[in-house]
Amino acid sequence: MYVERLLSLTGLNNSHFIFGCRQTGKTEYITKKLEYDLYINLLKTSDRLRYEKDPGLIYDEVKALRKNNAIIVIDEIQKIPFLLDEIHRSIESEMKPSFILTGSSGRKLKKTHANLLGGRAFTNILYPFSYLEIESRFNLDRFLKYGGLPKVFLSDEARTKEKLLNSYIETYLKEEVAEESRSINLPAFSQFLDFAAFENGNILNFSTLAPKVGVSPSVIKSYFEILQDTYLGFLLPAFSKSVRKRIISNPKFYFVDPGFVFALKKMLTVDLKPETQLYGDAFEHFIILETMKLIRYTEQEISASYFRTYDETEVDLILERHGEIVPIEIKSSDNPRKLKGLYSFISDHKCKKAFCVCRTPRSFERDGIHFIPWQDYLTQLFEKRLYPGSDD
Repeated sequence: MYVERLLSLTGLNNSHFIFGCRQTGKTEYITKKLEYDLYINLLKTSDRLRYEKDPGLIYDEVKALRKNNAIIVIDEIQKIPFLLDEIHRSIESEMKPSFILTGSSGRKLKKTHANLLGGRAFTNILYPFSYLEIESRFNLDRFLKYGGLPKVFLSDEARTKEKLLNSYIETYLKEEVAEESRSINLPAFSQFLDFAAFENGNILNFSTLAPKVGVSPSVIKSYFEILQDTYLGFLLPAFSKSVRKRIISNPKFYFVDPGFVFALKKMLTVDLKPETQLYGDAFEHFIILETMKLIRYTEQEISASYFRTYDETEVDLILERHGEIVPIEIKSSDNPRKLKGLYSFISDHKCKKAFCVCRTPRSFERDGIHFIPWQDYLTQLFEKRLYPGSDD
């Protein structure tokens, strides 16, 4: 079953990078959405060896197509970073081909100072499924635990989902990710992953985590960089524009799929019950993930951050566009009450609009805060109707 994705490759007469962690559906997206003239898979050993020995072969093969504006797909481009020089040469030739280049890691490209085509290719990220892609089949409680990797989501049995996620953790996170840095201490990295799952959504402190893993804070920092470079997680920065309070400046870390967290915690068989801390944390993770996906897919000029002071006044999410600040508190209940941090932030920053995204069945307003069903919030964000002055 093919699921229509929110990612749109604007301008197919241009070249594109499509990055994302393994098994997000990059290859299926290309084969279902594009008509291409040449397909090369660098995960295939024979293909990889051919181009490693003779990278100029790609230029000759494009020329042999005898077609201008041909579309060439290369899967897992990070396997041969120096191939990008020949891709650049091909793009600049009179043939003017377009390349669709997928990758599950930007680490090798970054470390080898690979030719990223100097603005000649757009950069896209394909994430695990978003709610808006699978709305008709969506079940919130299942998604909070098992996440949106296509293979996992499309499996009906809970036991199959658990096996797929555990396999992903063992064969990908603990082996292939480690392969991105040959000098890595694999036992330490594996232990780090277990601790990192419990740090999901927390403010990072490398010095606190280092003794638990038995490595230095700088090594812990490099491990988090690996997770970012392989598109398995991202940092949410701290809001930095408060002038009236002492604010925390360290970022938070989030895995890019809820299923990774529950698998790493070895909690896939645990019942996820509403009105518990575990459920609340999972719901907050879900909303932040969906927000980041939709901002990226819709190409909105929105920056996201969180807010927290040293006296523990906190707002889960701050969205800012062109100087307009929208604070958002995320609550898994249907009638949230404890919103002290949000009220304080609104007072200090004179916000025109503020949200509490929650599980209320219908929207309502109280004391200047819009209490909104999470489904409506995501729809408004996707349709670019979230900001003051937009047509709500």
